Amino acid sequence: MWPLLSVLTLYLLAPMWHQRMKRYQLDNTRFGATRFRLDVPVSAFYRMYGVLFLLLLAGLLVMGAMMVGLFALSGGGPESLSMLPILLFLGWLAVLMLVQPYLLARLQNVVWNNTRLGPHRFESRARARTLYAITLTNLIAIVCTFGLFMPFAAIRLARYRIESVTMISAGPLDDFVAGQSQDVAATGEEAADMFDVDIAL
Repeated sequence: MWPLLSVLTLYLLAPMWHQRMKRYQLDNTRFGATRFRLDVPVSAFYRMYGVLFLLLLAGLLVMGAMMVGLFALSGGGPESLSMLPILLFLGWLAVLMLVQPYLLARLQNVVWNNTRLGPHRFESRARARTLYAITLTNLIAIVCTFGLFMPFAAIRLARYRIESVTMISAGPLDDFVAGQSQDVAATGEEAADMFDVDIAL
């Protein structure tokens, strides 16, 4: 329903849809018996999408100016038109490389800085410029290895994003983890008794 509404409203509802989707994902995730809780205003997603739109617009304007300049320098002959699809592809790839690291960093920071696990909270410090460097070096390595570096590129990106998140505890984590383990064990034992299943290692 939300994707359809986003399209029908020319993506004006896309930030709200994104916020609802992230909230649904985290609110239905648990550590033991404790749920994660995402409490982020829709305005944060609208601000993020606003900057994203400006970046896309700037990238497309620069790409258009470069196309016109190259077309004019080459004399505007038929050979220039034959190069147009390649130039459009390369320009769009450059625009995506400009936008994607920013979106990844902002989205991660917005989501995790507003997420709690019981009394504990999280802090994310992902930086767009670091993601730009990782994306660029990953792209160069993928091209030089004819795609063989793709799994390592995914690992590099995931490792940086995970290492950028810190859990700010509101108390001793040992007690919290022990409490979750006890709750899970008790639930498992009750389920085993109810279905008369003996689970042992």
